[in-house]
Parts: sequence; structure tokens; C-alpha cells
Amino acid sequence: MHDLRTILGAKAVMVIRYVTDIGVHGLTRTLATIAIFNGVAIGMFLLTRNFTWFLVFHIGVGIEPLHRLAGVVLYAFFVSANFMSLILSFATLYTAREVEFLQSLPVPHTHLFLLRMGENVITSTGVLTLLGIAGVLGYGAVFHLAWYQYALMMFGVMVPLVVTAGILGVLLLMILIHLAGKVGTRWMLAIALPAYTASFFLYYWATNPVAIIHGAVASAHGGALFMPNLNQPFVAWLPHAQAASALQAIVQRNAAVAAQSIAALIGGALLLGVVAVMTGSRLYYSTWLLVRELRSVQEHGHRLHRFRLLDLQKRLTPRPNAEAVLKRDILQFIRDPVQRIHALMMAVLVGVMVFSGVTFELPPMQAVPRALSWITIFLFDGFVITSIALRFVFPAVSLEGNAFWCVRTSPISLSRLYWMKFFLWVPIILLPAEALVICTLPAVQAPQQLTVIGTLAMLCAVVGLVSLNLGAGAHFATLREDNPVKVAASQGASVTFLLSLLYLLGIAAMLATPVVRTLAGGPTPSTQHVLFTALMIVAAVSAVVTVFAHIIGIHSLRKDF
Repeated sequence: MHDLRTILGAKAVMVIRYVTDIGVHGLTRTLATIAIFNGVAIGMFLLTRNFTWFLVFHIGVGIEPLHRLAGVVLYAFFVSANFMSLILSFATLYTAREVEFLQSLPVPHTHLFLLRMGENVITSTGVLTLLGIAGVLGYGAVFHLAWYQYALMMFGVMVPLVVTAGILGVLLLMILIHLAGKVGTRWMLAIALPAYTASFFLYYWATNPVAIIHGAVASAHGGALFMPNLNQPFVAWLPHAQAASALQAIVQRNAAVAAQSIAALIGGALLLGVVAVMTGSRLYYSTWLLVRELRSVQEHGHRLHRFRLLDLQKRLTPRPNAEAVLKRDILQFIRDPVQRIHALMMAVLVGVMVFSGVTFELPPMQAVPRALSWITIFLFDGFVITSIALRFVFPAVSLEGNAFWCVRTSPISLSRLYWMKFFLWVPIILLPAEALVICTLPAVQAPQQLTVIGTLAMLCAVVGLVSLNLGAGAHFATLREDNPVKVAASQGASVTFLLSLLYLLGIAAMLATPVVRTLAGGPTPSTQHVLFTALMIVAAVSAVVTVFAHIIGIHSLRKDF
């Protein structure tokens, strides 16, 4: 284990030097990062505390239905962490330049796999872990728990849940690559994507979250409690179900059940880790060689069909220089197999959410709970779009690479280069965003007017989110890193993601009161005026965010690199 300690020590020194940079720029960056992380954690704490208090004391949802609802939320949290780990692990374990260097060292491949898997779990789920811990602390504050109960929720529930999701992502990716080596990449995708999609629908069928919500609403109004997932024994052993059970036992001061659920979570994470290490000791090196072979074949043996409109030799506009750069950006995205696979995975995720929104319908509720549901769905749609923007828009400048000097010396201004990237990505991000809003917001059974307001607010949000990710991506650009997944998992990307979440929360807060008034009194002229005013405020804030982000982005492009 001496070689593993040496590598860990070297990486620790790099991290310490990066964090303790005493220069003006480094100190400002560190303080700004700490302030943003703390601000988001405090905001998540307050949001979860107030939301839980509202459900328990205002609506009257009981402890058991409350934790069944928490199980649905934890499932979405688990899937998000698993999805992030699945995406990032391809770069962390296979395509990063550091991996090639480590593979050349006299270090056992099992040690390398263990090191890279741990790094992947930390980097891919760090932000979600922060949000999850802040959320359960805010949830626990409603019930006035003791300090050790908070510690159990943080380190006995949330950390094992996130670690399990991260390790599962690494294990799934390794198995998929091994499968690609047996049947080919196309057949692997043809098998994996439908199976991944089917797992969502299987969970939806087994647990029936609509019935859970109906049961929670009925229990709040004195009706009979019906929780369908209690009739599915295998669901109770899933990690998110064990986490919900542990939270319920901690709140009810049931030490025996809490210990059993926490032991199941920790034991499951350890068992999955052992399985992953054993599988990695057999498959990691062979799959790493397979990835290099597949990338070599794709780069030298195959040529993608070149569309006529994207032919660099064709001149379609009176500005051939700008046209060539725009076609280059599009072709650069299309030719990257990692980008194509991740885009396909994101499209499947959006498609599942659209289908769920079309078939999902909330039970009749009072104005305030309906408004809260409307805001929650809008925020969740925004969270998905934020993840897509971070994954594809943030690395847009970094992908210029070391050859950026070619663009800087070409007869095209840097500001035009920046604006081409902006106008290229806005419609691409806007299409799934509007599809999500149009298909999911009607589940609240709100007036059509609120759906229109949601689509317009999402339009403003998309412009702001693309601006934030493009501007911050230019400011935190790493032109020596040619892997977009690695760029999207950097510290600058984490800060940008948290800023995007704060921006979304601000938009939701501006819309909350007008939505409540509309649902309480109907679409009257006064409520229409309030909605229009709120929308104008959202547009103004989005314009300020957009302008500020573009100023930073264009200024960053002009710096030496």
C-alpha cells in the first residue's frame, strides 16, 4: 500500500497548494467559493426546514406519509447522484491524462482502480452531498432533534446513500464497457439505454408515487392512509427506502429501527464497494485497454457522415470566417463519442420526465399546497436544465484547447466567437426546457395561464443559465484539459452549479406569491397584473445576470493563456 499512500500524498499536496494560494486571485477565488458553498447550504437548510414545517404543521401530513414522500425525494436524489457518477467516471477512470501516467507506474491496477473510484465518488457527488446534508439538517430542525441524531442523519444516512450511488455508477460503467467489447458499442447502447429507462418505469410501477401523494393528502384531511409501496417487499430494501426508514425512526426516537436501517445502508455501501473492487481487479485494466482501442478505431478507422450544411468548404453566408468557426464547434461536438453518448443519456432522461409529466396528476389540493407543488415542479425542471447546461455549455470555451491561439489569430473577433457559442446553445437548451415545463406543470391542475407564465419564466431562466455557464466557463477555462467531462466536474463548475441553483431559487421566490394568489382567487385582472409584474421582475433579473456573465466571459477570452 506504500505506492497508494504516495499517490494520495502527492494529490493532497496539490489540493493544499491550490486551496492555500496566497495570491490576490487565489485568495479571492477561495473566499468566493467558501461564501457560495455556505450560502447554498444555508439556503437549502432554510428551504427544507420551512417546507417540512409547512407540510407537518400547516397541512397536517402525518409522520408515516411524510417519510413516504421523503422516500420519493430521496429516490430522485439517489438517481441524480448515480447519473452524475456514471457520467464522470468515464473521464475519471478511462480518458483523463492522469490515468495514462498512473497506468505506466509500477502500481497494481486494483490500487489504481480503488484510488480513481474514490476520487470519482467525491468529485461527482460532492455538491449533491452538501445539498443532501443541509436538507436533512433542515428537516431535522423541525422536530428539535439532539446533536447525535443530526450526526446520524448526516453520516449514517446521507453519506452512505451518496457513496452507494457513486460506487454503483462506477460499477455500471465498467460493466457497460465490458459489454461493448463483447457485442460492440452500438449494441451496448441499444441494450443499456432501454434497460436504464425501463428501471425508472419499473420503480414507478412498483411504488406508485401518485398514490403516495394521494395517500398523504388524504391523511392530512382525516382520510384513510394507503401507501402502495408497503406491499412491495423488495422496494423496502432499496437504499433510498432504507434512508427514508432511518429518518422516520430517528424522528420517532425508535433506536432499534434506526440502527437496523443505518446498518443496512452502511453494510450495503461496504458490500457494493467490495463487489466493485473485486470486479475492478478483473475488468478495469482490460476495459481501459478496450476504451483506448475503441477511441483509436473511431479516430482513425471511421469517418462520420458529413452533412452538406456543415461542410467547411461550402460557403453559405457572407461571413465565411464566422461560419467556419460555427461549423467547427458543431462538428467538434458531433465527432466526440463521449459527447454523443452523454447527449443521448440526457435526452433519455428528459424523455422519461416528459412521459412522467404527461401521465402524472396531483390530487385536488388547496391553493397554497398547489402553489408549492407548482414551484417544486418548476424548480425540478430547472435543476435538470441546469445539469444539462453545466455538462455541455460550461466546457464550451475549454474545448478550444491549446490550439486556441489559432482562433485568436484568425480574422474573427473574440466577442463574435463568444456570441456564436451563446446563440448556438440557447436554442439547444431551450427546447428540452420548454418541453419539460409544458408537460409537467399541468399535473398541478392549475389554470392554463400559469403554464404560459412558467414557459416564459423558463425562457428567461434558460437565457440566464446559458449566460452563467458560458461566462463562468470562460472565466474558469482550462485550455489544457481536452476532456469536457473533466471540465464539468472542476471546482469552477461546482461554483457555477451552485450559482445557477441560487438563480433558480430566486426566480421561484419571485413567482411564489403571484402563483398563490392566482390559485386562490382565479385568473382575475388583479392576479394577471401581479403575474405580469412578477414576470417582468424575473426578466429584469435575468437580464442583469446575463449582462454580468457576458461581461466576465468576454473579458476572460481576451486574457493571455
